[in-house]
Order: sequence, then structure tokens, then C-alpha cells
Amino acid sequence: AEVERIARSVEQVRSVYNETIVAGMSSFTARSNDSIITSKVKGRFVDSNKFNALHVKVVTEHSVVYLMGLVRKQEAADATELARTTSGVQKVVRLFEYIN
Repeated sequence: AEVERIARSVEQVRSVYNETIVAGMSSFTARSNDSIITSKVKGRFVDSNKFNALHVKVVTEHSVVYLMGLVRKQEAADATELARTTSGVQKVVRLFEYIN
């Protein structure tokens, strides 16, 4: 809650999504697995050619994929479906800002 309060107090911040997890340091294996998942998701974005893959930021932590970017709703839906169906992904968290 304190992290969220600090983030909200920053000038020009439009929204805050509190996905904070308190955990110990992740292992090298877990971090490597997360990097592989991120690469697979980004690769699927490029291969699908449904939207500009540069418009969606992908971050993976503990096999949870976080998707961020300024996108149209259909692009968000496509990115979410591609990420959700990528092997190794346990959960997808959408943190998009939508344009018309």
C-alpha cells in the first residue's frame, strides 16, 4: 500500500496498478526462465504480424507476464491471447492504456 501511495503522489502519474509482491530474491534459474518466456511472447508478437510488436512492452516475473503499452483494444486483445497461450506463462496482467 505504501509503494502505491508513493507512486500515486508523483506528478503527472495518470494511473497506478498495484501488483506488488513481497518475496525473496529469485533464483538464477527462475530469472532465466522468465527471460525465455519474455522472448517467446515477443517472438509470437512478431510472427503473428497482427500489430506492431514495438508498441507492447513485455515483462515477466515468476512466470507472470505483464503487458504494457499505448494500444487499440483489438491490439490489446491480440497481445493478451498470444501471451496467454505461450508455453510457460502462468498468468497475464494487462496494464494497457487505450487509444481510439
